[in-house]
Amino acid sequence: MIKNIKKISYEFFKSFNFVQKIIFLIIIDFILHLSSIFAALKLSQFPEVLKEISSIYFILINMLICIPIYFLNNQYNLISRFMGSKSAYKIVLNNLLIIFIYYLISICLNFPIISNKVVINYFFLSSFLIVGIRFFLRDILTSLLGTSTIQKPSILIYGAGSAGSLLEKSLRITNTHNIICFVDDNESLWGKLINDLQIYPPSKIEDFSKEIDEVFIAIPSIKKSNLRKIVNYIHSFNLSFLQVPSLEEITSKKTKISSLRRVDIEDLLGREKVNPNKNLLGPGIIDQNICVTGAGGSIGSELCRQITKLKPKTIVLLDISESNLYKINEELKDLRNLNVNIVPILGNAVDEGFILQLFNKFKIDVVFHTAAYKHVPLVELNPIEAIKNNFQSTVSLCSGSVKTKVKKFVFISSDKAVRPTNIMGASKRLCELVVNSYSKNKSNTNNETCFSIVRFGNVLNSSGSVVPLFKKQIKNLGPITLTHPDVIRYFMTIEEAAQLVIQALVLSTGGEVFLLDMGEPIRIKDLAEQMIRLSGFTVKDNKNQNGDIEIKITGLRPGEKLYEELLINGESLKTSHEQIFIASESNYDFSEFQIMLDKLEKFLNERNLHESFKCLSQIVPEWKSELYKSIK
Repeated sequence: MIKNIKKISYEFFKSFNFVQKIIFLIIIDFILHLSSIFAALKLSQFPEVLKEISSIYFILINMLICIPIYFLNNQYNLISRFMGSKSAYKIVLNNLLIIFIYYLISICLNFPIISNKVVINYFFLSSFLIVGIRFFLRDILTSLLGTSTIQKPSILIYGAGSAGSLLEKSLRITNTHNIICFVDDNESLWGKLINDLQIYPPSKIEDFSKEIDEVFIAIPSIKKSNLRKIVNYIHSFNLSFLQVPSLEEITSKKTKISSLRRVDIEDLLGREKVNPNKNLLGPGIIDQNICVTGAGGSIGSELCRQITKLKPKTIVLLDISESNLYKINEELKDLRNLNVNIVPILGNAVDEGFILQLFNKFKIDVVFHTAAYKHVPLVELNPIEAIKNNFQSTVSLCSGSVKTKVKKFVFISSDKAVRPTNIMGASKRLCELVVNSYSKNKSNTNNETCFSIVRFGNVLNSSGSVVPLFKKQIKNLGPITLTHPDVIRYFMTIEEAAQLVIQALVLSTGGEVFLLDMGEPIRIKDLAEQMIRLSGFTVKDNKNQNGDIEIKITGLRPGEKLYEELLINGESLKTSHEQIFIASESNYDFSEFQIMLDKLEKFLNERNLHESFKCLSQIVPEWKSELYKSIK
């Protein structure tokens, strides 16, 4: 019976075009206004009052002006399905205007005025009836009109706060989903209702798991640790889920609460996002001439984006890769309205003559050195070229900075530089020592440059990181290749990495190695399994032979460690930023160190692998390389 009523209602309202709907509303409003007048007169000793000439004038004037006033105030342009409290207040104001005009006409034309009691009764009755019928039509349209033969997915909303309530309202209006109930961690909400939908504890998801198709997580300000727990719990029932946008996206009006999205792996990895200290973002950048080496790389390009927003005078984009340089330059063109001079320079940082000319021409104040060969397997296969590039570019830039009186120089290092087991890590540690030696060289009176180092762990979605690799493998339905089931890594976002570098610029006084509190490390096998589930697939293993994607263990690669470290001697100092620290590390004497560097450069230029490795092992004694052992 109810289904038939819904179907008839659906067909009835569906058959109306826009003009017919307006006519329909006009007829209803006219009847309701007339009914309100007679009801008001009835309450004032009708029919005796009706015989009075004032009552006739009241009826005629109101019937003549009520519909035109509603028209003039766009009352009929409103889509009934989206009727809200604001529209209701507008109807009340329109009714007040009708009464005001009635009095105005009566006074101007000297018509007898009806008693105030009738006018007041009419106002309240007409407002109540017209607002009531609008809300009734809204509910009819959202519940009955929206009921079609199309099967709607059933969903459960996780989160019964303001975001959950707004999401429910939005979904109710669009009528695209069948909402079963709410669940929330807050015990005080259990048993209460939101628009007749009950709020349950999360444990009830199991009871509803057979009825629902998806879970919508409506907690925009949720912490990563809590989100991980919720996601894992939902996954245990083989349910898919979507998440409302973050609080930042909603408040900045980038998106709406109803713009649901898939949970990204970035939402679950690592510790909570480290918010930058606003006092440290900008002072070293504003109105300065900046040079970023490796500007087209993962870290370099994000640095360029962040720096450009901080309004430097000039930003020089230096990169040896034509395609990478082209991409970042094209992207930054849209930001040229910030009055920043963006200069793309194609060149090799190893060439000191080129660097000197570049720094002098653009009067560079600050250098961010991100350029490096960093892909561990490729570097292991090409050790001479990798060491030469990373080492000689750093020497060239440090020397050029001193000679051209660059104010500050920041070198981007890696956690792989701590007790390195591969060529990439050893070359990064070597570069750290080079930068530090220039900072400690007091014999050179021309050294006015402040040198510092920033060292952090893996950067999400950077070139060569596991996340893009796993995404590609999942897209191809696997297998996901994992070198060892117990490999763990620290992770941070590219945005955080760039902000850390910029803040370190302001904190630096010379010779520091800055670190970021990276939180708890992530087990890469857990990361792979999480990414498989987030992509809507299941893990194929001994427990689930019918799974979609297999994780294949391939064995540790040459030079790969099970875990990475950020500190060499385990000691660090606090800074003014609660999550940025300074590593406490010993330094080389510049004069003795320079002799070793000269020897290393000589062997590298001769392409003498054995002697280059021998010299590198003396400079970086903590380097433990199977490759070096194999050529001894």
